[in-house]
Amino acid sequence: MCAIIGYTLVQRAVLVIPGLIVVALLVAFGGFGELLVHHATLFLVDLIVFLALVLHTLLLNPVSHALYMQGQIGGTHFNFSLIAMGLALFTLMACALSLGYVLRLPSQQS
Repeated sequence: MCAIIGYTLVQRAVLVIPGLIVVALLVAFGGFGELLVHHATLFLVDLIVFLALVLHTLLLNPVSHALYMQGQIGGTHFNFSLIAMGLALFTLMACALSLGYVLRLPSQQS
């Protein structure tokens, strides 16, 4: 949704992509960070659902290539859906690693 709005307003991928990265980082660190700390099982369920969505999008290509290609970035062979999911997975992993590091830090100081 953010990509569509951003590209509609700006119409320059050079400006939209960094904005999407910032939004993804805010969501990952702000929303999922506390979820990982206080409700680890729910975090894992969200991660599994996210992986089911990635698998669904990848499986969509051979089943309905026309629908899959609706996410194609004009004039390129890149698919925005795959790029967005890759960035989301990267930020999710970065969030988990940074929170794991922070949670271990106090135990190492004592």
